Amino acid sequence: MARPFGWVVALGIVYASLYPFEGWRDSGWQLSDWFFSPWPKYWTQRDLWLNWLGYLPLGFLWGWRLLRARRKAQRLVWATIQASLLSLVLEALQGFLDSRVSSNVDWAFNTLGGFSGAVLAWFFSAPHRVKTWQSVRSQWMSPNSGPEWVLLVLWVLALFVPSALPFAIGRWPADAWLHVLQSWWPFTSSANWDRGWVLSDHQESALIAVTLLSPMGLIHLAVQGRLNKWVMGMGLLAVSVLALTAVSALTHGLDHAGTWLSTSTPLALGLAVLLGAGLLALPRKWGVPAGLLVLLAHAVGVNIFAHSGYWDMEWQTFNQGRTARVNGVLSWIALAWPWVVMALLALRIRQRPRG
Repeated sequence: MARPFGWVVALGIVYASLYPFEGWRDSGWQLSDWFFSPWPKYWTQRDLWLNWLGYLPLGFLWGWRLLRARRKAQRLVWATIQASLLSLVLEALQGFLDSRVSSNVDWAFNTLGGFSGAVLAWFFSAPHRVKTWQSVRSQWMSPNSGPEWVLLVLWVLALFVPSALPFAIGRWPADAWLHVLQSWWPFTSSANWDRGWVLSDHQESALIAVTLLSPMGLIHLAVQGRLNKWVMGMGLLAVSVLALTAVSALTHGLDHAGTWLSTSTPLALGLAVLLGAGLLALPRKWGVPAGLLVLLAHAVGVNIFAHSGYWDMEWQTFNQGRTARVNGVLSWIALAWPWVVMALLALRIRQRPRG
């Protein structure tokens, strides 16, 4: 499972390092111009911590991926070199961007983060810790379920993106979505589709419940054992509530941590618990297709209901400012997640053994 998580972290680092991927120039830049430069005059501890923390997970995952190497010291060194080379390449590319500056300090702390992560992987690779991890993995995780676990983690991250409806992700701009619908069904050019459907409280509760049930198909693929699936499903529901509360607190202040609650939310949470328990009780051969249908209802529902202009302003604010690089990644995750999961579930259904 370290391999798919490692790829996700590496792609996130590339995105954050080269965003917004425009303004490329050739200014006669050379490696020695920045690699051997003295310590910069202006720097902040925040940037140093971010550079270190950004590469720490990468060093850990790459170090853990090399767990089977006979020489642990060799694994530690190789994982550090890989993280350092990635940072060196990205820092070099930043020299060709108008909005970015190559920095040997950033490269040094990125390398230090990769080394720290590799040391953590070496620490947790002790035989008794590996044996404990393998025991837990054999009881909980289905074989070859790395992509499913990655998507479950990304679902939690996607909830940190502002949404027009609690727990709703995968909503595309109205013009793009209407264009897709019109290509499939010509009658969608009516005024009702342009404005979106206005939902009653009960309809809104049902749609919120559907969005909360989105990961259930993945849980059928990723987790072994009916009881383990139920624990995982209820745990994800609890984490989703905490994530949305944290988003509200970070966006509007601690006094408004519960702003995502509405008159339709309590009923939606109750429906999600009951329906989720029922979905997770199904055999895998029925649970995965049911999860696919839930995701389809989620994707269509969140893209056709009417929303206020306040959400458009909050979305624009979220994708601007000092954290635009990180928020841009989260925005793309939130937009693409339901569609990627639907494709994966459809693929797994086709691969399911017959009879």
